Amino acid sequence: METANIANNYEETFEEYEQESPYLMQRILLIDDDEKVSSILSKLLKKIGYDVEVAEDGEKGIKLFDEVSDFDLVISDIRMPNMDGNEVARYIRNSDKSATPLIAITGFPEEVQPEMFDYSLIKPGNKG
Repeated sequence: METANIANNYEETFEEYEQESPYLMQRILLIDDDEKVSSILSKLLKKIGYDVEVAEDGEKGIKLFDEVSDFDLVISDIRMPNMDGNEVARYIRNSDKSATPLIAITGFPEEVQPEMFDYSLIKPGNKG
């Protein structure tokens, strides 16, 4: 009997937290031309509660960024066709949403313009 009450209280508490928390279901824009990387990251982020939009290159990422006004975070690869991640970051930093947090994800850390990004993540397995 006591266990059931604890479980019910936990579920009620979690439901309240889920409704009030600004950290659940935040929108993330993920820009990466590597389908495997974007698929894995997207699935992982969705599994932990984020709403994720994926673009396969910088130009498509910028288009989504402009069309969807409420991204809480942008994660961008650096080496991509059409528009690289540094150009994406420059565009965002010069936009009216310039405070949007940006994370670079790359196998080529020497190519990241660190002043444009809040954080950088290094992809494993780069052989240069």
